[in-house]
Amino acid sequence: MFIRVTETEFSSEICFLDGINAKQSNDIQAKLLLLQSGQIQIKKHDVKNPCLWQVIGITALQLMSFLNEHYEAKIVAYSSNVQQVSQRDHQVPRGTTSWTLESLKI
Repeated sequence: MFIRVTETEFSSEICFLDGINAKQSNDIQAKLLLLQSGQIQIKKHDVKNPCLWQVIGITALQLMSFLNEHYEAKIVAYSSNVQQVSQRDHQVPRGTTSWTLESLKI
């Protein structure tokens, strides 16, 4: 399974997670809340893309570290200063850094 973590320009404590369904997002949020202090929310970001989630209260690098440790997610691609976003990702802010991860356990 491929997922994407995208860092935003407007806040280091907000990132995006793309490629998971609602059940998977609930599982990830439950584990994050057990392991992290503070308030972490994973909420739907775009009704047209049911796999795109906004993650609040954690940086993209912290999220990737968590996904690597608990879901064996490995980085397989990296994109910096994204100027064009595909139609599927039209709600993800421009000018972001994005990592594609592959995981067999999510």
